[in-house]
Amino acid sequence: MKFRLMPGVWWTSIDHATKDERLVMARAARGVKPGIADMLMVLGGRAHFLELKTMDGFESHAQELNGVGIRAAG
Repeated sequence: MKFRLMPGVWWTSIDHATKDERLVMARAARGVKPGIADMLMVLGGRAHFLELKTMDGFESHAQELNGVGIRAAG
């Protein structure tokens, strides 16, 4: 993925695409939640969670629940 961000933007992504059960369990043990956004960007002191989808992609139930939890946290 190639893109250019404005100065002052911090970002990271989580590699969570594998279905390998050992890796899934290791991530869960570290606190990685199912449905977490693909990218986290911080700009101006505010966090932005980005979920990348194909043109025909849709939000999973776990992604929907994470969105609700994040919004509830403020």
